[in-house]
Formats: sequence, structure tokens, C-alpha cells
Amino acid sequence: SGQEDPRTRTRPPDAPPSAQRISMMRGALVLALLVGAAVGQNFQKDVMGEGRRPAKKQKPPPPGGYPKRPKSRGGDGPEEVDRRQPRPGRERKGKPEDYDLPAPKALEEHMDAMHDWWCEQEDRAESSKLCISWYKHSTIRKAALEKDEKPPPPPREGRPDMSEIEEMHTSWCDVEGNEKTGPCKMWRRRGAEMDL
Repeated sequence: SGQEDPRTRTRPPDAPPSAQRISMMRGALVLALLVGAAVGQNFQKDVMGEGRRPAKKQKPPPPGGYPKRPKSRGGDGPEEVDRRQPRPGRERKGKPEDYDLPAPKALEEHMDAMHDWWCEQEDRAESSKLCISWYKHSTIRKAALEKDEKPPPPPREGRPDMSEIEEMHTSWCDVEGNEKTGPCKMWRRRGAEMDL
């Protein structure tokens, strides 16, 4: 019991550190330097932009610059061309008389007559998606026509099946005297364009 435990023995403050302690301190210093160097490299790559892919180059503007916004949309460029007119050099499909449509308001009257005729049969006015959609959006269509604008299409929800639309046009256009009305001309023209 006369021996002192080496773990509890204290070293005088002016005594030099042991070799083991020096070795541990060196190891910690080397480890700190290595971590610091790695962090420094990542900082240089991330912040300084080294090691990154170069940014995409912006395309140069087209010759003559970008087109200007038309005056009708708040810009100072020329007015837009009516895109509903056929492009020069593009042939129309179907019969020429099918392209001779009445004015938009007259065409709307023909469409109203066709829908009235269709929806009165077999009490479709309350059960047919086509009839419900047509009458539900009639005020929007008529308001657009009063402003000389193209009527907007009906919203997607509640839109009728194409088979019902086709059946209505076919039945209406089969009635003698209706074949020259706007809806029938448009339907024939549509059929000719789909046969391409």
C-alpha cells in the first residue's frame, strides 16, 4: 500500500508533458488541420464557383430583335394579324361553298335554331349534357358576339360527348333545307379536314 497509483498522481505545473500526451496533441492538431483544409476546399468550390459546371449561355436575340408587344396589349408594336384567316399558300380542304359562312351573329342564330330543334325532341333540354351546356353558356356567347369578339368555348366540366354533338349535327343536316345553313357547312368542312 506504500505505492502510489499512477492515475491519481499529479504532475507539478512546471514539469514537461509526457511523450504520450505530446503524441495525442500532435494527432489532434494534424486532424484539425486536415478537416480545416477539406472545409477550405469545399468553401472555395461552393462559394468561389470553382468546380461547378458553367452557367448556360443565353441565346442571342433573333435578327432584328424580339417582336414588340402589339398596341392592343399595351405595347408599341404593330397590331396582330387575324390568325383565323387561312395562311397564304395553304389550301383549304372541302368544298368552296362550305367556307362561305354567314356573319358570326347570323351563324349564332343558325346554331340556336339547331340546338332548339335538337333539345325540344325527346325532352332533351333537362337530360342532355349538350342542351344543358348550350343554354347555360348562351349569355356568355351572346355578350362576346355583341362586342364583336369570338365566343369562348364552354368550360371543360359539363362538356358534352362528341358522339352527341355528331348525332345532333348529322340529324339537323339531314333535314331538307338545312344543308346550306352555317352549322352544316362548318360540320362538312370539319369532316373534310379530319379526312387529311
